[in-house]
Amino acid sequence: VLQKRCGMFLSRNDVYVNVAGRMRLDRGEGNAADLAVAISLVSSHLQIGVRADTAFVGEVGLLGELRPVVSMEKRIQEARRMGFSRVVSPVDTATYGKKSGGRAKASNVMTTQINGIEWIQCRKLRDALEAGLAQPIPKRKNKPKSSSKGAPGTVEELGLPEILDDDDDDEGA
Repeated sequence: VLQKRCGMFLSRNDVYVNVAGRMRLDRGEGNAADLAVAISLVSSHLQIGVRADTAFVGEVGLLGELRPVVSMEKRIQEARRMGFSRVVSPVDTATYGKKSGGRAKASNVMTTQINGIEWIQCRKLRDALEAGLAQPIPKRKNKPKSSSKGAPGTVEELGLPEILDDDDDDEGA
């Protein structure tokens, strides 16, 4: 989704996600971490920091849309208790625009104040990334060039310094 919808080509990188505490990603609550994982991947890939005052909650769909998760108000209160002053999440259709202080920043983003915390509701992953990173995302780069339509054709396109030939080791065995 990050590649197709946001132009982040991560296929040449190894990605490890560490889940701390007692959070379980194999239950229904795991989807709520999609947005947080996406923002951390983009931050690392682009070497742009994530705003330290911002928490992220939400499911990311295959088309780059953000999907709401259950217990959003509880999650916002927990973020506030943990010291965050902002929460970025999908649009919560039950409360979108109904809380006091809501104002549309753009057609896909709405900012609301709830009990002293800024709640930024986004429809698209790209909007959530822009809201959470410390700097704007650079203009989209073109897909890395390849000499063929399929796999890369040269060692340089793969990003490898050289190919090691280990056939010599097999002859002596």
